[in-house]
Amino acid sequence: MNPATIIEKATADGVNLALSETGTIKATGDQAALNRWLPTIREHKQDILATLKEMADELRRLVPAVVRAYDGTPEEEAEALAVALADPVAALQSFRLMADECCLLIREENDDRRTCGECWPGLPEKGKNHANY
Repeated sequence: MNPATIIEKATADGVNLALSETGTIKATGDQAALNRWLPTIREHKQDILATLKEMADELRRLVPAVVRAYDGTPEEEAEALAVALADPVAALQSFRLMADECCLLIREENDDRRTCGECWPGLPEKGKNHANY
């Protein structure tokens, strides 16, 4: 299994994988599920860690951009990022959808068909469609 699949399947089984403050893997959840997944997590530790770091990096770009798009405050941005980093799988799904919605709202308001990244700094690469991101 690749690391993204391991993270998704473990999450679906009740195990939350996230980066700890020290940069290691933090696994929480149902003890029986943790016991089932720990051998696989240990076996693929470095790849899972790299994937979690990529997820965290994407969240650090998406969350501030989306919060700003909805006129959020810096405090709300910080809180949203902390919550997102604690549950990166669910957060990425949500913030990718919200980023799509932000761009759709902007296109409706301005109707100049700008592509993502032009309208809100911090969104994924200019010209990319978030749904395919």
